[in-house]
Formats: sequence, C-alpha cells, structure tokens
Amino acid sequence: MSPQRIAILICCCLWFHLDALSDPGSQPDATVAEDPTLKALERVEEKQAELLRGLESMRNDSAADLKRNSEAIAQRLAEIELSLAEQRRADQQRQHDLQAQQSFNHTLLLYLAVLGGLGVIGLIAMGFFMLKTVRRVGDVLTSVALVDRPAQLLGYGGAGVQTRAAESTERFLDSMARLDARLRQMEQKQLSMGKQ
Repeated sequence: MSPQRIAILICCCLWFHLDALSDPGSQPDATVAEDPTLKALERVEEKQAELLRGLESMRNDSAADLKRNSEAIAQRLAEIELSLAEQRRADQQRQHDLQAQQSFNHTLLLYLAVLGGLGVIGLIAMGFFMLKTVRRVGDVLTSVALVDRPAQLLGYGGAGVQTRAAESTERFLDSMARLDARLRQMEQKQLSMGKQ
C-alpha cells in the first residue's frame, strides 16, 4: 500500500470522526436529540462501510500493483539471466578461441625453432665440409706445386710447359703488337694521302 493511500485513508477517518462528533443544530429535546444522534450514528456507519469499501478497493489495487510489480521483476530477472547466460557463452567462446590461437602460436614457434635448429646444424655441417674441401684443395695445390717445381725453375719457354696465365699473357701481347702495327700502317696511309 502506497504512503499516499494511507494518508488519504487517515484523513477520511478523521473527517468522518469529526463529522460524527459535531452537532450542527442547537440543543434540542431529548427525543429530538436522540434522533440526530441516531442519524449521526447511521451516517457514521455508512461512512464506516464506505471506508471499508475504500480500504477493500485499495487492498485489491495494491494486490494488483504488487502482482504486476512482481511479474515485471520476474520478467526482468529472466531477461538478466538470459543475458548473463549469453554473455557466459560468448566468454567461453572467446576463451576457446584464445586457447586455439595460443596453441597455434605455440605449434608455429615450435616448428620455427626446429627449422632454425636444422638450419644451424646445416650451416655447421656445410662449414665442416667446406673446411675439408679447402684443406684437400690446398694439399692438391701443394703437391702440384712440388711436382712442377723443376719446370718452373727453368722458365716458361725452356721446358715447354706453359700455364694458362702465361698463354693468355702471350696472346694479349701478340694482339697488342698487331694492333700497334695496324695503327702505324694507317698513319702512313694518311701521310701519303696528305702529300699527294
């Protein structure tokens, strides 16, 4: 019951009570006095009945309001519960997605680490094989240098042994000599044409 209705009810009760106690006319006889008293009593009973009907209607209204409020609260609680369940499902889905992403990242990092380790092992093996190859090439060059040492001491033309560097140098010098001869021929032709 709302505070406004309670205040109205109290005001009505006081008004009825004051109305019943007040005597509107002058003091009549005892017989006439009984009559207004009876009338006042009847009015009080009518007002009391009216007041009871008002109280009953207010009680019914407050019960209906209470029922509407409780239904609204129940509906709102159901909506909140559905919202929380949906949010919980969304949180679980996000958590699952996050775990899947972390698992993928972990697997990717593991593969990259294995691939990097294999690369480092490959570099070490390649370095080892290159070192062995360089040593063998060095041994071969040393043995060839020791075998051809007498021919090198005699000179390139004396023993008939020529290396590729010597051959290319000789060809280059021959080409330069021919070019020089050709330039001289051209200069002589120019001079002879100029004199004529």
